[in-house]
Amino acid sequence: AGAQTRWPRGEVTPAEAAALRSRTLLARAAGAVRSGDGWTLLLLPARHFSPAPLPRTLTVHPDAPDLPADLLARLSTLAHDGSAPPWLCAAATRRCAPGEMQRPPAGPWHDGQDVLSALWRAPQHNNGSPLA
Repeated sequence: AGAQTRWPRGEVTPAEAAALRSRTLLARAAGAVRSGDGWTLLLLPARHFSPAPLPRTLTVHPDAPDLPADLLARLSTLAHDGSAPPWLCAAATRRCAPGEMQRPPAGPWHDGQDVLSALWRAPQHNNGSPLA
């Protein structure tokens, strides 16, 4: 609620709204939903894992050991309180405490991607330098 006050989610595109409604409906049927002004928390079985980012939405899969190996291999960051199983910790490239994922804040490059330019929609040369 505090984050929503400081940094409102902003406009949700029609496509994002449709995807959010779809995932929320699935979570109501197969798991649980908690939501508030500008945020949604979905609890879903791992068989419904989908790497689709939705605006101000967090999906939790409590039975993550059932995730397919190819998805576990792409796990980048794992936030956990120390109780995560060792196999899951080993799968993540980066481990941190809950709430610390972006501390320090993310830099302009993440996993080889120029994140800031993508967010700003600034075209880039293949060598990473900005186009004039």
